[in-house]
Amino acid sequence: MNPRQARTVRELIFWCTAAAVTLAAYWLCLRFLFPGYFDPLSPFHVDFYDYVAAGEIPLLRLLLQFPRPISYAGMHILTYGGLMGLLSGGIVIALFNVLLTLALVRRVVRLYTPLLVASFAVYTVLLFAQPDFYVEHRHDLPAELSYLFLLLSLLAWTWWLEHRHGIAGALLLSASALSAVLFAFAKETYFVSALCLVAGLALVDGSNRWRHACFAGFLLVVECCSLAWTQHINGPFVDPTAGASSAYQMSLNPATIWNGFLFYLSHLLNPALVLLVVLAVLSLWRDRRKFILAVTFSVAGLAGFATHAMLPNHMLAEYAWVGAPLFAAPVLALGAAASAANWRWAQFGMAVLLAGLAIAGPAGYQDSYQTDDAKWIVAEDRKCSEIAASLPSLKAIPQPARVLVVGLDDSSLPWESQGFVRLEFGRRLSWIVVLPRTVQYRRNSRLVQFVDAGDVRSGDFDYVATYRPGGTLVSIRALAAIPKSVSLTEVLVPGLSPLLAATRSRPPDPVPLIRAASLAMEWGLWTEAAKWLEQAQQEGASDATYQRLVSELHSRTSDTSRSVVAKLTAQPAHIVQPDGSGLGVTELFWTVPDGAPFEIHVNAPDGPLFVDGQKSGHARTAKWVKNGMQFFLQDVAGGKPLTRENTLANVTVEVTR
Repeated sequence: MNPRQARTVRELIFWCTAAAVTLAAYWLCLRFLFPGYFDPLSPFHVDFYDYVAAGEIPLLRLLLQFPRPISYAGMHILTYGGLMGLLSGGIVIALFNVLLTLALVRRVVRLYTPLLVASFAVYTVLLFAQPDFYVEHRHDLPAELSYLFLLLSLLAWTWWLEHRHGIAGALLLSASALSAVLFAFAKETYFVSALCLVAGLALVDGSNRWRHACFAGFLLVVECCSLAWTQHINGPFVDPTAGASSAYQMSLNPATIWNGFLFYLSHLLNPALVLLVVLAVLSLWRDRRKFILAVTFSVAGLAGFATHAMLPNHMLAEYAWVGAPLFAAPVLALGAAASAANWRWAQFGMAVLLAGLAIAGPAGYQDSYQTDDAKWIVAEDRKCSEIAASLPSLKAIPQPARVLVVGLDDSSLPWESQGFVRLEFGRRLSWIVVLPRTVQYRRNSRLVQFVDAGDVRSGDFDYVATYRPGGTLVSIRALAAIPKSVSLTEVLVPGLSPLLAATRSRPPDPVPLIRAASLAMEWGLWTEAAKWLEQAQQEGASDATYQRLVSELHSRTSDTSRSVVAKLTAQPAHIVQPDGSGLGVTELFWTVPDGAPFEIHVNAPDGPLFVDGQKSGHARTAKWVKNGMQFFLQDVAGGKPLTRENTLANVTVEVTR
């Protein structure tokens, strides 16, 4: 074997070992530190379903009409593998970025010692043990894509500096420039970090300083073009005019930015991590070039907080991890320091120190693993994993159909993303999702309505999908298969069944009635709650819980009678009609103050009259509703004319075949 072949074999062994170390550290940290089990392929946030929805949008449109177009294009490509393909693809990118960080540090700092594998093992444990890594590396796919292209651009750039001539040089320079453009149009997180890294390279490489300066200028230009593009198409992510209530409100106030930096630093740093980074930097003190580059990497990591610190309304702990890969990069140099030691006892001492700090690093995050937010993330992760597992069963429901979803207690659900629902289930399934009244975040769409249990009628659905609060699908039943002995309220709120069964016990016991009333009020079943509270009173209920529920029910009734906002809804608002007629049936529900005269007209404020009256109610149409048909709730008190100025509310109904 000649020297070149031997070098190739050594490189292959090194990178195979590095990949194995990455996977091992990833599994160990997620399995034994945070969250304590291994199930990373969990869509714990509605954003994952929105990412998948990018798959139904043409790629060219994503590139020409969307902010951060490279991120959306990347999502589009990953969704060829469906939801699991998107999740697994994002994780692969995040882990590959760790290997690319190793490649960049190894190349520019010139760390070629075999002990680099040991320091890389410490480095990966520090990265993956950081609590915010668990959320960030899966959730923030745009940042991972941006970081991927930044590293590819810098690697191609440093290779070009050594191979500037011929076809290879032209290809490397083109790859570097193209990757830089892709980096800038993916996300803004690492804009300042990129400039810091190139500035550090220019500082230590005097012979190529003007080339580095030109490359930094090119990066600055494409970054500015990216910001201008986002503003040009009114993207929400970079909006200097965003109001104080906007999640993406930008602030250049120094105090605000400083507070943002402190917030992210407090979540990223712990004493062991800081000590390791400082020790690594100081170990390179005698080599000016390596020392400057080590400092550059850490500064570039902290610079990743710059864009997030300008968003005071969007301060999320998970973003603290974006600075970790670069900030901790000097730790990789500790292997070189151990290798350079002249005595075996020094090498042994360095190895012991590394091992001790590697253990102390994750230990410094123990409190972060036990916060209420962290526990909520784990619970949400497991619940959403169960929901995702149920999607194939839902997809098997015979179409067309109207599906009622009950039992889930929050709206972090796939049904929040209209694009995902359309892509996953098609347009011939419409959905009604029952939620507790305390859940205010409800992204209604043409195919999905989030409602209180009290808004549902038995004629509104063909199938009911029943879940446990933990996300496990219990059953999917056709409406006709539900026994007549099971009331609609028991279908809408599955937890009521055992309570109602207990109310039939002898001697009578008011406790199950009070519990049933409390649960009914939680889900918006006010009429049923009033009935059960009245029965509980007859059974002698008088305790504090009973009094509180009666007071809450009375308060709600009084508030409703004092202030009624006119409202008009249709259920379903999206009718699936396969018979080819193009006509469907819907039921209109209207809310008006008692005694206020109204009329509902079809297709125009002065169109054909559908119904009139003076109190809230509902009415079902016959089979004459067409696609796009509108209904107008008109105020006719005092003989007001049928004009748009007197329209209280309106609703549009869609009919698809």
